[in-house]
Amino acid sequence: MVHQAADAAIDSVCRLLRLPTIRGQFPELAEAAARSQMTYRGFLAELLMAECDDWARRRSEHGSAIRMGVA
Repeated sequence: MVHQAADAAIDSVCRLLRLPTIRGQFPELAEAAARSQMTYRGFLAELLMAECDDWARRRSEHGSAIRMGVA
């Protein structure tokens, strides 16, 4: 698969699965992984950890907003 087609597929799937962090950080992290010769597993782990960290942050912010009566 050509890079452009792969990027489009990744973007589409991330939208479908609601993975905003992976969608937003994928291009930058993919370039960094290539430069540092990261393994596929290492790259995948970085992407998934970034998504989980951001998910936890959003969840915490949402919970704070509910407790404060904002949401």
